[in-house]
Amino acid sequence: MRFSTILQRRDPMPRIKQTSPALVVSIIALTAAVVVPAFAKVATSALSKKEKRVVRKIGRAQANRQITRRAPKLSVARANSANSANTANSAETAGNAELLDGMNATAFAPAGEIHTPGRFVVNDPTPGDVSAYSEELLAVPPFSFRGRCYEDYNGGATDMGGLAIEAPSNSSFAGFRSKSFVDFPDSGELGVAEVESTGNEVRASHIIVVAPSGEVISVTASVEVGDPAGDCVFGVTVIGP
Repeated sequence: MRFSTILQRRDPMPRIKQTSPALVVSIIALTAAVVVPAFAKVATSALSKKEKRVVRKIGRAQANRQITRRAPKLSVARANSANSANTANSAETAGNAELLDGMNATAFAPAGEIHTPGRFVVNDPTPGDVSAYSEELLAVPPFSFRGRCYEDYNGGATDMGGLAIEAPSNSSFAGFRSKSFVDFPDSGELGVAEVESTGNEVRASHIIVVAPSGEVISVTASVEVGDPAGDCVFGVTVIGP
């Protein structure tokens, strides 16, 4: 037995399979592809499946190291889902995000103080007489709103509608009232708007009412007669108290 053969059999160091030149070139090219991605496709085209798996594993590790090193300086030039956020360049400058037109939320009426119930349609059940049909439309304590409707007043062709506020005695008001025929100061009932017509007509008004106990309301109202919806149509918006 040859001495060289004995040494070969007793050699404790395992033999390492020779790495193909293509694999070496691909690993080097993939590292460069972190910067220039076009290198990767060309460099790996001649590799076996096993060699490609090795290259991808090494490539991911290299890419992770590159991203970790560069992350603190990376920035997003444009986000497709944030095209409308042109004014949100910096959250640190959004100190006035809680303002509306530069005003704090306390400058606006709370939602609970805005009453917009929609329109009220009232029909006179006994048309042709001189008595009005009366109905409470809205209550905003200590105030309430009552609508009165006349269809074919006194047997004629005239229709009339009136809106009044029932307020505590000695309440005060200011603003515009449209030809109110319903006004009973002694009972605390204040006429707001009235319309009288043989056809279709609408009147509107706006007033501020202050109760002796300090409650304040802003009232915008309209009254219409001759509408296809009914004998009298009322609209009321109240802000406060």
